Amino acid sequence: MLREVNRRYFLKAVQGAKIKKDTPYEIQCNCPLCGDKKYRLHLYHNKQKNIDLVHCFNAGCVLDSPMTFKRALPYLNPSLEEAYKKETLMEIISNSYIKEDNPLKSLLQKKKSAVADTGIDFLHFFRDCKKSKRCLEYLKKRLKWQSKDDFSRDFQILGNVYYNGKKEETRFFEHSSEKDKKHYVKDSIIIPIRDKGREVGFYSRALEDRRFSTFLLPDIPKFWKNCPVSEMQIVTESIFDSVSTGFENIGAMLSADTPPEISPPENCIVAFDNDKTGFEKLYKEIENTISGKGKYKRFFIWPYSFRGVVIEEKDFNELLQRLVEIEKMPRKEVLRFIKEMIEYNTEENAIKAFLKLKEKGVKI
Repeated sequence: MLREVNRRYFLKAVQGAKIKKDTPYEIQCNCPLCGDKKYRLHLYHNKQKNIDLVHCFNAGCVLDSPMTFKRALPYLNPSLEEAYKKETLMEIISNSYIKEDNPLKSLLQKKKSAVADTGIDFLHFFRDCKKSKRCLEYLKKRLKWQSKDDFSRDFQILGNVYYNGKKEETRFFEHSSEKDKKHYVKDSIIIPIRDKGREVGFYSRALEDRRFSTFLLPDIPKFWKNCPVSEMQIVTESIFDSVSTGFENIGAMLSADTPPEISPPENCIVAFDNDKTGFEKLYKEIENTISGKGKYKRFFIWPYSFRGVVIEEKDFNELLQRLVEIEKMPRKEVLRFIKEMIEYNTEENAIKAFLKLKEKGVKI
């Protein structure tokens, strides 16, 4: 039987051509490419290979040898190609499970697709994090919750958070111009990536090891934020670091740098990790700003100490954990401390920040 998405896009592509035959297994019509009037263009399902093929039986036509519908569509109507790619990807996502006994599989089979134009409906793949005791324990340990206010504050910042259990391995395919990537999500916390109110990807982090993955729908930049870009107050390298800064409007790079599509506002603070790699990135970005090629205006410089507290941790989340767990400071006080440290050690002038690094004897 023809795939429904191939059927729909084939009929769109040959709109205006006369249809002679239209069955669940084949469509036959005039070919708009070669001017055929004898219904020689066919879309049919090849049972042996389990694929849909397009073939025009008019010699000399560009489609005069069988090819997959995906390859034929750019010839029939190139303007439909991008929409077709997105829709087929969504179809793959909605049916991409490894284990037949996955408890969510029966739910998926009742729905035509778990992905709508408004984004991904993650509840068709994962469970609500708040219903998983194990997931909440992980977040409590990672973010050092001490009260219901801490719980409410962080969920207000993070938004919807999901969990995939130990027995619920889920597979996602991500299509890119380079190669298709496979994302295997199991026993992980899942934090959605949003764009214009839609959930269009996710960052997953395993609960028991350091496995992580970032999945994105096509044309979505690799960047997490909980507010419009123009309202961001701080950008760090990871989501948990941003949550640990004490700021409310935050962003996370999820990689070495922000993608070209993301331009933080001038008053947004950019904070790299407190390690050699982080200083290398900072050094490079400051030099770019000095030369007029940079996209940041405010940089956070990690201090050796602040208000008598020695700062040795690699990132803000590690600092939060140490101050709460080892130094026994209340979490709310720690968040205020970290926010004040960031604001106090942020240089608005990139040249001053550069000179300050030099004065500290930082060698890159």
